[in-house]
Amino acid sequence: MGLSLNGDTDTGIDRSTGEPEPGVTVKLSEGNHGELLVKCLLIFSHYLGDPAATANMFDIERYYKTGGYVRRVGAEYVIDGRINTNCE
Repeated sequence: MGLSLNGDTDTGIDRSTGEPEPGVTVKLSEGNHGELLVKCLLIFSHYLGDPAATANMFDIERYYKTGGYVRRVGAEYVIDGRINTNCE
């Protein structure tokens, strides 16, 4: 989510996206690693006329499933790849 994470990082960690911007809540599906899940007011609420697609793209807490595989290093998030290639 380009609007969600602050890319300003001086840690020198390869592929780090930095820390979440204010107002953005981020979690990972497996604790300190896994799919990047994002919640904020700027994320769309649903697919028009497609409740099944909407249910597929959000978890039970309404976090958006980005499809990105990420791990947490300190306060930063490091991109390790993609879980899927659906860039919805």
